[in-house]
Amino acid sequence: MCDPCREGQVSMVRQSKRVLVADQSATNRNKLTQLVRQLDVTADLTEVTTFEDCLGKFKKAQKQPYDLALIGSFEEVDQTNLPMQLYDIGEETVIALIVDAPNPDLFVNAVESSVYDCLVAPVDLPSLERVMKRASLSRDPLPALIVDDTRVMRKVVMKVLGESQFALAISEADSSEMAVSLCRKIPYYCVFLDLNMPVQNGLETAKQILRLQPQCRIVLMSTSNVDMDDKVAENGLACFLPKPFYPKDINRLLHEFLGLEQPNLADPDFVGDKDAAEPSKDPGKDEREYILV
Repeated sequence: MCDPCREGQVSMVRQSKRVLVADQSATNRNKLTQLVRQLDVTADLTEVTTFEDCLGKFKKAQKQPYDLALIGSFEEVDQTNLPMQLYDIGEETVIALIVDAPNPDLFVNAVESSVYDCLVAPVDLPSLERVMKRASLSRDPLPALIVDDTRVMRKVVMKVLGESQFALAISEADSSEMAVSLCRKIPYYCVFLDLNMPVQNGLETAKQILRLQPQCRIVLMSTSNVDMDDKVAENGLACFLPKPFYPKDINRLLHEFLGLEQPNLADPDFVGDKDAAEPSKDPGKDEREYILV
């Protein structure tokens, strides 16, 4: 388990939210808008009744994207294929699909698309509050630093971080000295630090970084199969992350760092397909790109 939000963190919450509610049923739209109003009376709400209008709203809102889109069902599109229809649309919007019943095929498609979560109707207030809290975060990228002496390793880690659900402004350092130098200039939200660094190992480097930035969350990485729990706790690190890891692992960590509950789609039992929510022991072609050898 990693440390949650630490005291002293600068607020990253937007005070007002633009919310799109899309469903062919007026009853469903009314229920959702009422719940949104209970959580945020100042929310700027837009309602649409067709999927075509939904896509149109996304395109028109490119300069000022919606913070949250609650998307239900439409006659003109099979809901199972809805996530793929939304792929690469509204990338800066937190998208939650509202489904009438568990649908493993839909959930697997959602995991593979830009959909953030799926909520089963009737949606309750705590479920909506969870996705609205995620939608309230600032779109400003979180500054992150990758520290590894091997260029290939840094590029692979950068690819993994770049495909997470959170925007990150990523810097690289190829040595402990360079990492400490960057930390004197840039207030990083999190640092992904290789354990087995030459000259000075990751633990010693972490101590120097934390002296400069006590609020920084340091994730120690290694391909070595070692138990680092005691070292992590003793040195005030966020956690230890064994390589290889995947975007879903970064999503889990950042949810914990930001004090957010995990979405339903991160739960293998909810999705109904364990491989869709967890790294496979025999990863497919796409996940092999992330394996560090």
